[in-house]
Amino acid sequence: MTGRLTVKNGKYYVVISYQDEHGKNKQKWAATGLDAKNNKRAAEEVMREIVAQFKNEESPMAQTKTVAKEKLLFGDYLTQWIEIAKPNLQLSTYASYKMKIKHIAPYFNEREITLQGITPTDIQTYYAWLLDNGKTIQTCTHDHVIIRRALEIAYRTDLIPVNPAAKVEKPKSPKYEAKYYDLKQLRELFECLKGDKYELMYKMTAFYGLRRSELCGMKWNSIDFDKNTLTLNSSVVQTSVNGKLLLIQKDVMKNASSKRTMPLIPEIKEALLKLKEQQDKNKAYFKNGYNQQYTDYVWVDDIGKLVNPNTVTCLSNHFLHSTVYRKSVFTNCAIVVQVYLSLAA
Repeated sequence: MTGRLTVKNGKYYVVISYQDEHGKNKQKWAATGLDAKNNKRAAEEVMREIVAQFKNEESPMAQTKTVAKEKLLFGDYLTQWIEIAKPNLQLSTYASYKMKIKHIAPYFNEREITLQGITPTDIQTYYAWLLDNGKTIQTCTHDHVIIRRALEIAYRTDLIPVNPAAKVEKPKSPKYEAKYYDLKQLRELFECLKGDKYELMYKMTAFYGLRRSELCGMKWNSIDFDKNTLTLNSSVVQTSVNGKLLLIQKDVMKNASSKRTMPLIPEIKEALLKLKEQQDKNKAYFKNGYNQQYTDYVWVDDIGKLVNPNTVTCLSNHFLHSTVYRKSVFTNCAIVVQVYLSLAA
């Protein structure tokens, strides 16, 4: 069984070639709904999911359960779908989706809502239920992405006649207003940080408005000490897969807008050069005891072990609770580099 993309009327279609139970060659077409222009990568991802789903549905075991398909609970379908979609997802995305499905599936299964019977009203009612039970609009939005994507594959492989999630208006998030420290609070914060093991990490987070994944994923080759620039082009995330915590290193940002180059502030430059010098000394001192796996990364401990994102969060939360501050500086806080100029004035 193979799949390929073809273009018809300006749209991508998936053509699946396979043999039926009599050994005859057949083809099945499935629409991706994607325009042919600038969507090849997205169409390839959809194609892989459609082929995997079709292969699963056409397997001998599946053929003996045709009647059971009509009674397939939607929650059970989600659990099956995430494993089929796994090859097309980043490992961190797969882990996140799988964790969310563990909370989504019971709601629909307890109400005996089937894949073939699920309606837009069922989905909309689920979002209302989430909000009534103290969940945020952001949770509804994340769940909507999963539900719609899973149902889209079910639709494109003819398991259902339409995608009911496409008719649902997802909850709208309120306008986001960034919170950040003013100059007085930053001065007090930096004063309290003096001597802290991760002082430089916290300062860089405040100056550049970094995510913790961007901070922990920073590499020495992304810092140009001659041109005085810092480029964010890699990240490190920590996730749980089947109960096991994993550090996932990414050399490609999820979104193109996440890759950006910023000026290297003189104070930060000096501190980074000292840090690099100290790391070289640590390598020479510990020799074979020094971890060589993360030598490209900026943020490692004395023996070369990578500082993971959860460590940064836990330490920053502990620090914040020991001061008068409660606003988050250590997430995506939108502090601009120009703050440095004001502080230095």
